[in-house]
Amino acid sequence: MAVGVENSTFDERICYVYWKGFVLDAMRDTAKLIDHIRVRHSADRYFRSFRQLHYRWMTNPELARWQRTGRPLRSGPIPLTPPP
Repeated sequence: MAVGVENSTFDERICYVYWKGFVLDAMRDTAKLIDHIRVRHSADRYFRSFRQLHYRWMTNPELARWQRTGRPLRSGPIPLTPPP
């Protein structure tokens, strides 16, 4: 996904709205592993797109407005909240 956003294959606004939590959690959970792999293989380019996307999403307050704009979600066949 990060490569798709970088190459304008995927719309960053849509990816941000739907995948922000996943990207932030994934980086939090795997940051040490990613750094270990990069150091072990002397390859700073490994995970470059993912790291840049994470950094941009964490440091750009303007992106947060994407989650507050637009029409409200319609209910559909898949519930938006878990059943009680």
